[in-house]
Formats: sequence, C-alpha cells, structure tokens
Amino acid sequence: RSFNVNGTLSEALLWPAKLPPRIVLLMIPGNPGLIAFYSEFLSAIHNQNPDIEIIGVSHQGHTIFEADSGELVVPSQVHSFNHQISHIKLLFKEITSIYSRNSTNKTDIPAPKFVLCGHSVGAYICQEVLKEYPQHRKLNAPRPCYNRNKQMLKISTKNLTLALSFSFNTRQTLMNCLNMAHGEMSTILDLDTNTYEKYGDRFIMYYGTSDSWVPLNHFETMKTYNRKGKVYLCEKNLSHSFVLNQSFQMAEYVNQWIKDF
Repeated sequence: RSFNVNGTLSEALLWPAKLPPRIVLLMIPGNPGLIAFYSEFLSAIHNQNPDIEIIGVSHQGHTIFEADSGELVVPSQVHSFNHQISHIKLLFKEITSIYSRNSTNKTDIPAPKFVLCGHSVGAYICQEVLKEYPQHRKLNAPRPCYNRNKQMLKISTKNLTLALSFSFNTRQTLMNCLNMAHGEMSTILDLDTNTYEKYGDRFIMYYGTSDSWVPLNHFETMKTYNRKGKVYLCEKNLSHSFVLNQSFQMAEYVNQWIKDF
C-alpha cells in the first residue's frame, strides 16, 4: 500500500492484525531504504505474533512502486537526509492520527501503542522521531549507529542485486540512496547524550559483535550514557545485514521485546 503525506506518496508494506491491534510496529529501514528487503523479517515477527499490526515504509525516492490507485510512482526528486527525517516524522504523525481516529470512532477500542523499529540509519531516524513525539513510551531500535564507519557495505546476493537493479533504474533512486549515505556520514557524528538522559528508558538497543559499521566500543559508550534503557550485545553473531539470511533469529529477539512492552 501507500501513504499520502502532504501530497507525497510513500511506499509501505502492511501486516494487519487479526483484531484491532494493541500494538502497532513501524519499521524504518537502513540504506538503501527499500522496505522489501525487510519482508521476511517483518513476516517472521507477524507470524510469531499475529496480534500486532506492522507497517514498513521505504525512504522517499528510494523505490519505484505501485500506489493503491494503481499508479506507478517514479521518483523525480533527490532529497536531503534532513528531508528524509522530516518526512518520516510527518509519516509517523499521519499513521498515529489514523489509528487515533479509528479508536475514537469505536469507543470500545483503545488507541494502540506504537513501537518504532529502526535498522542502521533507521535507528537514528527513530531517535529523531521520538524527540519530536516524546509522549510515545518506547522506541525499539535494533543496531543503532552513530559516528558511522565510512566504508561502503558490499552486498552481493542474487535477490538483493535484482531488487537493486529494479530500484536503481532511474537516476533519482540511485542519487537518493547516495545522498542519504552522504548525509549519514556528515550528520551522525556524536552521541546525543541529552536525548538518552531524558528518554533512555524508552529505548531497546541491539549491537552486533562483528559489525564493521558500528564498532564494539559504541556499545560500551551507549551502556555508559544510557543507564535507563535496555542495551544488548548480540550473542548469536548476527550480521549488520541480517535481513539477507538471519531474519528469523532477529525476529525472535524483537518479539520478546514486544511482549515485554
């Protein structure tokens, strides 16, 4: 499906709950921001816990997709990293408003709680969303990052290559991915200690032990500055690109965190 935010369509995948949901999970991907990469991961979460509703969104301008109307949406603009963050904030506001209206129209249905789940740079974006809307109780962010390693991640699986080939068949989609990478490197530099002092208890963080994008000392630093939150170090040697072949293992972690929510 797609969401219309201020006249701009965003690609989304939806896993509906069987009943009006108590929890809605919003997935913010890493870069390249194609939510299709997370389909197996999010399906695994939903299969294990069909009572939650899951929405996954692509970053703006990173994909060519079919809107709900049947229209083929082809990106025509190149967006800055700050624009991408602002767009996700607006998208989150729109999604929460939709569920709030639904619960208001049906007085016996309480408004759901929202969990933001971010991978890689998506975790940073989740942090920025929480700062904008601090009334939401908890943020779930596997593999958060800051002061990113500047080497490019090399991915060479067949499915990913096919997906990238389709997505990057316009200059705009490729440039949006590269522009986001540049924005990450110039923006995500220092740990936002003030945010964790204020809202640390709302974060669940999961760090890899063999993650070239996020050195191990980042885990130690976060443990030092965020004593209120749940900060975990991976015990199963899951990779940064877990969506390629370790989705089920990560989904088990996330579902346990949701149960504790």
